[in-house]
Amino acid sequence: MKIHWAKSFALIILSGALISCCAPMQCQPAKQGFIAYNPLILALDKYNSETNKYPEKLEELIPDYLSTLPKSPTPPRPSNVEYIKLDTGYQLIFHYGGPGMNICKYSSDSKAWSCSGFY
Repeated sequence: MKIHWAKSFALIILSGALISCCAPMQCQPAKQGFIAYNPLILALDKYNSETNKYPEKLEELIPDYLSTLPKSPTPPRPSNVEYIKLDTGYQLIFHYGGPGMNICKYSSDSKAWSCSGFY
C-alpha cells in the first residue's frame, strides 16, 4: 500500500502543530497577560483596602493607584483586559488566540487566574 507523499507531509505538519499546542494556563500569551495585569490587581486590592469597596470603573484608579491602565503587551495576544465589578468583588478577563481561542479570568474571591479554551 502506497501513501502519497503529500498526505505524509500533511500528517507530519499536523503532528507538529498538535505537539506545539499548550494548555491555556501554560501558553506564552496567558503568561504575558498575568504579568501585564498584575499591577491592576495590586491597585484594585489597595483601592479596596483604603475605601472598603471596588471602583465602578478602572479609570477611578488613576492617578492615585496607577499612572495609566495596563494595555495588552502584544495585541491582540492577549487582548486588553475587561473589568467586571461584582457585588462582593470583581473579575478581570482577557482573551487570546493561537492555538485555539482561550479565555483567562481572575477572580478577586479566589485570588487566582483560571484559563480555558480550545487548543
